[in-house]
Amino acid sequence: MRLVLVILSIFLLYLQVNAQEFQEFNSEDLLKIQKLSNQNRTEHSENQLAGSSPDSQFIPSVIIRSDGTEINDIALRYNVITNTMQFKRNGTILDIYETNKIKRIIMGDKVFVYAPYNEARRIRLSYFQLLNEGKYQLLKMYKVVSDGTTEKQKANDYIRYENSTPAYYLRYGDGMANRIDSQKKLIKILQPVPQEVIDYILKYNIKPTDEKELIDLMEYMNNK
Repeated sequence: MRLVLVILSIFLLYLQVNAQEFQEFNSEDLLKIQKLSNQNRTEHSENQLAGSSPDSQFIPSVIIRSDGTEINDIALRYNVITNTMQFKRNGTILDIYETNKIKRIIMGDKVFVYAPYNEARRIRLSYFQLLNEGKYQLLKMYKVVSDGTTEKQKANDYIRYENSTPAYYLRYGDGMANRIDSQKKLIKILQPVPQEVIDYILKYNIKPTDEKELIDLMEYMNNK
C-alpha cells in the first residue's frame, strides 16, 4: 500500500510539473521561439551570405495568422540557410517556431507563405515568396550554395554562402507546391487547362526559370 502511495505521489508530481511546462510553453502564443542550437551560427549569420540574398537584413514585417489575426511592428528576416524566419530579442537571434499557424508574412515589398512540396518522393515544408496569386499561387524558392570559402571569426571557422538559381513552383489553393522544372511539367501541373493557355505557353516559349515570363503567364490566366 505504501508503495502504491509513493508511485501515485510521483505520478501526481509529474503531472503538475508537466502542466506548468505546458502552460509556459504556450505563453508565447504564435511566436514560440527556439534559440539557435549553434550559437556560432547566430554570431556568423550576419556575414555568412555573399551577394544580395533576401535574408541579410531585419525589416519591418506583418505576420498574418491562420485565424486572420495579425502581428504588426515586428522586424524579421528570412534566413535561407536555415529556412527560418528570424527576429531579435534582447540582442539574440531567434526563430519563429509555430509555422503551422502562419498564413503569410508580409516583409517589406515581399510576401512569404509556408507550404508543403515534394522532393525526392518526400513531403517537405519550406518558405516561399509569393509572386502571383489567382487560381494558382506562383511561388519562388530561394536557394544558396557554399561558395567554397571559409572565414574565421572568434577562432571559429564558418562557411560562406552565395545565391543560387531559385526554383519556381505552382500551388493550387492550400495544396502541394509543384516544381516547374520544364515546360512540359508546367502544362501538366496546370491540367485541366484551356487549349489557349497551352498555346500561350508554346507561343511565348515560357521557360521554367524565367520569373517574368511565369508572372506574365499567371496574369494572362487570371484575366481569362
